[in-house]
Amino acid sequence: MTLTRKADSHRFVPITRLPKAIRQAAMARVERDQQRGTVTDLVYISRDDWLTARWRFNGVKSLVDEPGLIGPRLKRLANLFGVSERSIRRWMGAYRKDPDIFALLPRRKGPPLGHR
Repeated sequence: MTLTRKADSHRFVPITRLPKAIRQAAMARVERDQQRGTVTDLVYISRDDWLTARWRFNGVKSLVDEPGLIGPRLKRLANLFGVSERSIRRWMGAYRKDPDIFALLPRRKGPPLGHR
């Protein structure tokens, strides 16, 4: 029996081929998201923040993906990371919402840069 892969139904179009108004709207949205702090440019991520995010990602991923009771594993992970169980639950929520390492990057305290 031969397995064949079904073609994706999505069609990717380069942004340069889109109408000018759509390109401008897309760029405006990205710029607005960057100002709000919801988009992170890879250039501005420090090595320490990246290592912290990877550490959190691996811990939370194992916690979410493994079957069984979460309570004891949650306590063990909180003790290992030196944070509260509430912090681990926040990280789990961020991971479930967006299962990507960027969701677990450390956030800076205080208002975002450029905010008055």
